[in-house]
Amino acid sequence: MGESCNVIDEHLDVYAELELLYHVYEKTLGNAFTGVQGDEVRSCAVADDPRPLADYDEDHPYIIAMYDKTESG
Repeated sequence: MGESCNVIDEHLDVYAELELLYHVYEKTLGNAFTGVQGDEVRSCAVADDPRPLADYDEDHPYIIAMYDKTESG
């Protein structure tokens, strides 16, 4: 946006490489601006079967303060 000199004609190889990468990533991730749906897009923070990954045992001492320890050393 802030460039005032177009150098595409001098660097067509770089332009071609960037254009190829653009299309690869657009196909993979999609593009909301052009309406392209990406092949590898999935919904955010949604699990088909949400459940805890670990069990919580309230009798287990997960955090023990130093002053609660009975042994010394």
